[in-house]
Amino acid sequence: MSDQVGLGRALEKGYPGDRICAFGDFGGARLVIAKGGTPEWPMLIFGDGKSEVKGITITADNVVLSGFNVVGGIAPGILMRGNNITVEHNTVTHPTGEDHDGLRFFGANLKILHNTISYIDPERTDAHADCMQSFATGPDAPASQNVLIDGNACLEIDNQCLIVEGPHSSAGDGSGIGVTKDITFSNNFCDANASQAVQIDDVQNVRITDNDINAGVRKAFSFQNNSTGAVIEGNDISPCVKYEIGMDASSRRDYRGPDIGGRP
Repeated sequence: MSDQVGLGRALEKGYPGDRICAFGDFGGARLVIAKGGTPEWPMLIFGDGKSEVKGITITADNVVLSGFNVVGGIAPGILMRGNNITVEHNTVTHPTGEDHDGLRFFGANLKILHNTISYIDPERTDAHADCMQSFATGPDAPASQNVLIDGNACLEIDNQCLIVEGPHSSAGDGSGIGVTKDITFSNNFCDANASQAVQIDDVQNVRITDNDINAGVRKAFSFQNNSTGAVIEGNDISPCVKYEIGMDASSRRDYRGPDIGGRP
């Protein structure tokens, strides 16, 4: 499909297992995917690597999306809300509005693979601009489980590359429903500029391996508020980063990784 109307119709009429291919510039509109497939036959939506949109919203289960460029538009650049969603080989550049986040995810069995998210900058506002984020605050923002975040590049990020908050997060606005757990953050490049590159709050069984963390942060990884069962190994940390692990006492149960360097 090479026009916005045609792509919209194809998405509305699609069936499980359909492969919908887009090519050309859709830069004037946000791509909204509200219909998916089945676990065995997901809906497959492919851009040509040049297809430009103003944002992507997925609110369906069983979707694979690849090959789109999000340029500008209203943040988050990509929103994933559902189960069994894969988002791969896309780019997000400088979304604006709200918290200016590059990507937000909510749900179970999610894959975020080989995307490039760049220039996440709040332009001198008070926005908390992060590369990727999840939180659990209600029906539209449920606890996330079994999430693989692998091979992505977060470039020129004003705050953190990843922040995950569970339903009992220390922010005080969580739903109190469910458990956020089983998050893997691996093989990512992180150019962050907050106190830490990754912040984990009330999330169990987080695995952080083989990432490249730049010099813009004080510590690499922060765990707090009963974020137990963490595994940290094989990360390449800039020598300018003061310490790799910040962790509070409540999160130390079943921790495996380098020595804890200080506070979260």
